[in-house]
Amino acid sequence: PLDVVLKVLKEEASSEGMAGSSAFLLADATAAATEAAKAAAKAAEAALKANPPRTSVLSDGNDVLTVNVGGEDFTVSRSTMLLAPPGSLLHSTFAKGSRHLLTLDDNQRPFLNFPATAFRYIADHLRLLEHLPKSSVLEPLQVSPAHQRQVEDLAWILGVANLVLTSAQFGLADRPQLPARQRSLWSCCARRRSGGTRNYSQQADQPLIDDDTDLAIQRV
Repeated sequence: PLDVVLKVLKEEASSEGMAGSSAFLLADATAAATEAAKAAAKAAEAALKANPPRTSVLSDGNDVLTVNVGGEDFTVSRSTMLLAPPGSLLHSTFAKGSRHLLTLDDNQRPFLNFPATAFRYIADHLRLLEHLPKSSVLEPLQVSPAHQRQVEDLAWILGVANLVLTSAQFGLADRPQLPARQRSLWSCCARRRSGGTRNYSQQADQPLIDDDTDLAIQRV
């Protein structure tokens, strides 16, 4: 650090009794160190601006980002991550111009210091929600016991606990209703909607479905 360098130079000057030309040399060295520190700071700022998060753009204009989450690479669409409630940490992290994406790893990919497995659970649930027809309902995320606590904690930190873990959510895709399908070995997380229409309005980590909504659907 600059202040440590300056302190050492001053101590050396004092101990050796520098005078005359030696004092001028010390002043020159101090000024040079100051300018070097300023130049380094400017270079670091320029490097961040010159290396924004790597993205590609789909035909529909949606950004696709590759990020390093807890040491694992994830490729996600920005629109999927922005299903998180406005004001939540997950939403602000993936918003355009987010400062959270400025920390880069050795491969110049944005680094997010979240547990990778828990993040994958949450991201995959949002992917299903984005592609599920509005005529269907997505049940709360089911997590293996080994990862349940970590997923719950991360969902709470990211501000998506209600969206992902607590309440069933209507699908968001403008697609035809999916046909019923046979399920014998495991229970599906998605089911048909009970009917009617509902406006999609999402506030910070609040369920999209009222608690008293009748969602009982007979599985086939």
